[in-house]
Amino acid sequence: MMQAVRSASGSFGCLWLLTAMFGVGCAGTSPDGSRLQGSSGAGGSSSPSSAGSATTLGGANGAGAPSVEGGSSNGGSGNVAGSNSNAGNQGVSGAGGGDLPTISSTFRTRVTSQYLSVASDGTLSAASASAGPAETFALTDLNGGTLQDGDEVTLKAANGKYLSAADGGGATLAASVAQAASDETFVITRIAGAGAGAVTVASGDEIALKTKGSAFYVSADQGGGGQVLANQSHAQAWETFSVILNGVQPPLPMASVGKQKVLDYFASISGKKTIFGIENKGTLHADTDQVKSITGKEPGFWGNDFGFGSGAAI
Repeated sequence: MMQAVRSASGSFGCLWLLTAMFGVGCAGTSPDGSRLQGSSGAGGSSSPSSAGSATTLGGANGAGAPSVEGGSSNGGSGNVAGSNSNAGNQGVSGAGGGDLPTISSTFRTRVTSQYLSVASDGTLSAASASAGPAETFALTDLNGGTLQDGDEVTLKAANGKYLSAADGGGATLAASVAQAASDETFVITRIAGAGAGAVTVASGDEIALKTKGSAFYVSADQGGGGQVLANQSHAQAWETFSVILNGVQPPLPMASVGKQKVLDYFASISGKKTIFGIENKGTLHADTDQVKSITGKEPGFWGNDFGFGSGAAI
């Protein structure tokens, strides 16, 4: 933390002192081409349906069918939807039939820079200053592949429940449903960021979330600090969130690299040194030069007023 102390400095204008404080489910194919499927219990180990049958991670379910924990393959005879993935790390089945991977994600409000957060009872708010387990969601892109503008997604909270818009949207949101369906499906809309071609959603991009059923946008009341609803027909500031995917922080803009170096230096001398600066009131560098002539050292900060005239308009 930087503490600034300003004192009168006589002919030097203003003096600045800154002190640096500063198992998986498995499916196989038999030699005759028939489908064989195994299961895994909560422990995560898998048992093949037939000796010697090839197995692949993430046994395919029927089109769109959700995985079911502990589903049995009935000795490998016939197709049984719902071979189990590892308990607690289970994918959601998409239109292609296979389990879809999940993306760890957090959402920060544009207005107040607070995170969406789920309490143990499933209540959703936007009042957290930092991101931890309660602010982290397992995002599943139901379209598969790269996350893109317009994709349908589900969001599973740390309490193991899916974020759900009551009656398809228009009112409250809560992480309260064990199996994702229409009320738990949202459309991600990319608003701004570095995503390729304005289509791909990249970590750090600004996005909005729209309910699938009623096309209401997720909105942080007053821009953040309290309740979160799915009740807005437009995506403006209260409905805009910065998304961080898999903990990947977006790269600093080139214009900010130099500023970051200065901040890193401040952090490195925290509690060890004091930085002195001078405001050159009405001059470009006369006061700075005079300080250097007396002390033999260049002030660490330089400042200058614009020198507003009597006709200046504010």
